[in-house]
Amino acid sequence: MGGADRACVVRLLGLLGLLGLLPRCALALGAAEQVPLGCFLYGWKISDAITSIPNPVNASDAQECQKKCAMTSECKSFGFQPAFHDCWLGSDMQTPVRTLVGSFVAGPAECVAERSFLSGLQASPGCTASPSIHFPGRTARESASTFTSGMVPVPLQCWPHYASTGKPALCKGSIMQVLEDTATGWPGTCLGLHLMPDETSETCETPRRQTA
Repeated sequence: MGGADRACVVRLLGLLGLLGLLPRCALALGAAEQVPLGCFLYGWKISDAITSIPNPVNASDAQECQKKCAMTSECKSFGFQPAFHDCWLGSDMQTPVRTLVGSFVAGPAECVAERSFLSGLQASPGCTASPSIHFPGRTARESASTFTSGMVPVPLQCWPHYASTGKPALCKGSIMQVLEDTATGWPGTCLGLHLMPDETSETCETPRRQTA
C-alpha cells in the first residue's frame, strides 16, 4: 500500500471516529468502563513518576487514580496497574511508550467530554482534535505540538476498551454502516487506488465481521 493509499485509509478511519460509528460496539460495556473515549490509553506509558511525592499510591481503578492525580498539585498525568492497584502520579505528558502489560492504563489528570458520538458515547478532545498543517513534524515532539491535545493519538485510542483487560471491545453482531459509497454519489477519488474486479462473493462487510 502506497503513501497515498494509506492517507486515504487514515482519512476514512478518522471519518468513522468523528461520526461515532466505530464506538457502537461498546454499548454493552459496563458503566464504569464508559469514560469519555480517548481519555484513557491502554498499554501505553505517557509520563515519568514524580519522585518528590510518595509513589505509587493505592487506587481501586483507573478512574480513582485519575481523581487522585487531579487532587495532587504536582500531578499532570497518571499510570495505573490494575493487577496491583498501583497508581503512579506522573509529570507532564510525554511521547507515549508501549508497556509490557496491555492492561496498564494512563491518561491526563483531567479529561472531559467534548462531544457525543452518534452511538451516544462521549468523546474527549483527543478523539476530535486534528493536527495543524505543520504535521508531521521533524521530531515526535514537534508532531505532538501540532495537536491541540499536545499528543499524537495512539492506535485505537478512541476505540472502546474493556477496563479489566485493556483489550479493544469486540463488535461482532453490531450493525455495519457504509459511510461513503460510489453508488450513492461518492466520487471515490483517493489517490493511487485502482479498480479491481471482484472475483469472489464476499462483500466489504464480510472480512470486517471476521476480524472485528
